[in-house]
Amino acid sequence: AGSAPPASAAVNRYTLPSGRTYSAWKDVPTVTTAVLALHSFNHDDDEPIAQGWLDAAATNNFLAVFPTGDGSWNAGLCCGSARATGRDDVGYLADVIADVKARWRPANVYVTGWSNGGMMAERLVLERPQLTNRIVVAGAAPEMFWPGSWPGRAWIYHGGLDTTVPWTG
Repeated sequence: AGSAPPASAAVNRYTLPSGRTYSAWKDVPTVTTAVLALHSFNHDDDEPIAQGWLDAAATNNFLAVFPTGDGSWNAGLCCGSARATGRDDVGYLADVIADVKARWRPANVYVTGWSNGGMMAERLVLERPQLTNRIVVAGAAPEMFWPGSWPGRAWIYHGGLDTTVPWTG
């Protein structure tokens, strides 16, 4: 079993051939599951770390992976500079998953995200359904260009008091 991460837990940064980076942390000798945690709008890969994902990884024995959208994800119809510039975040996440699979060979790769990160997780499974069979989405509006099918499982939840991304749209 994993142990609680020390205050100075080493979160390592990895550079992809494209020049974009992601961070990852593991406390298990053999990686069987990797979880990509996608940050919300106006944040970066430090947000999920601050929210306790290192503790979750240590407690539940998974590789924690923190891609960064540098403040926003191009989730399709939303958000920020990533959308405005047409940045290929689906391609970037596909590259992150490929690199994670090559480095650690996990049997499972799951994706979670909140707000803009949740929208990005939805877009990822719409456009590249083969990359993961599980997502968890919190506080995100559906930002799909078109309906699609995906054979995986999703847990999508949203708070009725959310004023940033209201449940009613």
